[in-house]
Amino acid sequence: MSKKTLLYDAVYNTIKHEILTGRYQPGDLIPSEHELMERFGVSRVTTNRALRMLAAEDLIVRKIGAGTFVQSKFENSDVPMAKTNVDTDHLSTQASTKLIGFVIPQLWGDYALSLVMNTERVLQQKGMTLAVSCSYGQQRLEQERIEQLLQLNVKGLIVFPTDGDYYNDAILRLYIERLPMVVVDKRMPGVPLPHVMSDNIKGAKDLTNYLLELGHEQISFMTIPVEGTSTLFDRYKGFTEAINESGLQLNPDYYVDLLDYQESGEGYDEKQLSFIEEFLRAHSQITAVFATRYEIAEHVYKVAENMGLRVPEDLTIVCFDGASSMPMHWQFTRVVQDGKAVATEALRILFDIIDGKESSADNVTIPTKFCMGHTSGPRK
Repeated sequence: MSKKTLLYDAVYNTIKHEILTGRYQPGDLIPSEHELMERFGVSRVTTNRALRMLAAEDLIVRKIGAGTFVQSKFENSDVPMAKTNVDTDHLSTQASTKLIGFVIPQLWGDYALSLVMNTERVLQQKGMTLAVSCSYGQQRLEQERIEQLLQLNVKGLIVFPTDGDYYNDAILRLYIERLPMVVVDKRMPGVPLPHVMSDNIKGAKDLTNYLLELGHEQISFMTIPVEGTSTLFDRYKGFTEAINESGLQLNPDYYVDLLDYQESGEGYDEKQLSFIEEFLRAHSQITAVFATRYEIAEHVYKVAENMGLRVPEDLTIVCFDGASSMPMHWQFTRVVQDGKAVATEALRILFDIIDGKESSADNVTIPTKFCMGHTSGPRK
């Protein structure tokens, strides 16, 4: 299914059009998620993602316990919102020195939310403002978002790059032009930009060793392509090191390279569900799955349900990170990244660059944390 036909895009585009054309006025309460689910015939996962996209564009604000409202900042504008453009010429130097930009794939999942929330908290204490923009995992949008933030005369940038073999021209140009910038979550080989990332190698080893301690030997490693993405490459390295050090032989047949995540109306990629099910049926000896991303773990869990496999009795599933949308009493067994520490270190380095100071460390690795959940158990 192409991105153009994704149901969350349909919800997002419709509501955005209704806001920009005045059907919903600034300050208006828009329909609840339940009402949107009935109107469009989609799941809550789909409506929630569409609303997050609208919130990321500053079109709506979601207030816990009250509902979702059209941003009120447009109330006094006599220009139709559909025709409003950002005019940066009048921005004062004083205002620009207090603005930090953050480009991130999306505002979803505990790690991403923790990164942004803690960045904003630190900046607020310094009397500064955070401008967040989402690339939704597309390099074209990533480049556009960076250019838009530059037009706002941001003092510095934090960039969480999209996955892929190549870096977009905007990041390379900023490196050449020496704009204060720090990369989080990934290294960029060949481009010596300062970066802050989690210790994905050790985190993956901890997770794999835990599976081995439970007696699992037939373990599948499921990921999107690792090429060009240091985060995923490090997780695979940690996985393979743990297997090799245990004395077991790595089985290349258990390595599953999935296409990138494409959401359907139920919050799943139907092609991935079919592929995973076909794989598990062909390799029924597998007792555990190591997923490099939380979304993959969700897909495996859904497939297990469809196949009548019990988790964790018949199949153990572990992954990296999690989602705050999950109930507190149920979570995947996982390794969690410390978004607060990553954000704090990224800002420390960024301000050192801005102030022209010699940083004590330009490349920082943050420890991860193992969290026991409800999807792991001893080999049957």
